[in-house]
Amino acid sequence: MPNNHSTYRRPFFWPIFLIGFGIVLLLSNLNIIDSVNFYFLLQLWPVLLIAFGLQILFGKSNPWVGNFLAVVVVATSIAFLVFAPSLGFDIPAMSNLELETTFYEEALGGANEASIYLETGSGDLDVIGLPSGNNLIEAEVTTNGDVYFDVSSSSGRKEVSLEIDEGNGINFNFGNFFDSERISTTVELSTKVPLSLEIDQSSGSSTLDLAGIELTDLETANGSGSLTITLPAGNYPANLDTGSGSLRIDTEDGIIFNLEADVGSGRIVLDLSEEVSGYLDLSSGSGSITITVPESVGVRISGSTGSGNISVPSSYINIFGSDSSGPSENGTWESENFDRAEYQIELDVSVGSGNLRIEFE
Repeated sequence: MPNNHSTYRRPFFWPIFLIGFGIVLLLSNLNIIDSVNFYFLLQLWPVLLIAFGLQILFGKSNPWVGNFLAVVVVATSIAFLVFAPSLGFDIPAMSNLELETTFYEEALGGANEASIYLETGSGDLDVIGLPSGNNLIEAEVTTNGDVYFDVSSSSGRKEVSLEIDEGNGINFNFGNFFDSERISTTVELSTKVPLSLEIDQSSGSSTLDLAGIELTDLETANGSGSLTITLPAGNYPANLDTGSGSLRIDTEDGIIFNLEADVGSGRIVLDLSEEVSGYLDLSSGSGSITITVPESVGVRISGSTGSGNISVPSSYINIFGSDSSGPSENGTWESENFDRAEYQIELDVSVGSGNLRIEFE
């Protein structure tokens, strides 16, 4: 009997596309392509959509159509990236990819207080104290975007704004993955005058070691990425907001908390020092919250979790809600020494999905 079974020939559209993508990265690392702009490549998405649609339409009956389209798309893209500059094509985004490092500084002058605003876009951010010298701020910025550094002063108060504009669309420099140079901002702030500090970062990791800085208020907003912060001594309001990513909070002795911290999705870790007091409001949409406290600090905690458990030390006294002898979903607890402790803190903690754990240092 004749064999009516037809052999299916698998199209090679996506393998060819991935090979072409690897070739683009290799040419960039070999400096044959000066700069590869991810934003420019994204603007070819209509062509890819058309090719993918044709692949679906003809792929099974005529696999060679998909293979041919993949070769054409990849070859055309590579050829354009290689020869566009010599053919006179002006692609503004391609000319902005080389990272440049710029230094900024502003002297204290006669200022006896200051406000600092940092808008750093994407990349890594480090903020530390500047214990010596007569500058209010020193900053080192490595980016391929535009940097705006503005200073105004009035009646002994200085206002400093450092903003990074990464341009229109998405700029991504493939470059060499082993290259140590990356988009980053390092800021050193004076410890000699009171500061109001506001930080806005769209994505990337932030490390804020604010020990020794005299804050009057603090506000941070991170779209995505990790935030590690050391809070200095003092009595000031603080608001920490992270869309997605982990948040770790360490503290100096002598802080009087008035803190709100909100993480949309990610873990919160709070490590308290021995001489702390005040009020903390912590919330996480999804992710665990772990709080480490010294036994000498008096603690009252109100906790709730939509999906997860709350675990507190067995010595804590349950004053409302579930029995503290085991995991629970909500309740209020106090440490045995809460009323007589020299340092007392009150915690209001909520977790949408995840566990809440209080443990001794």
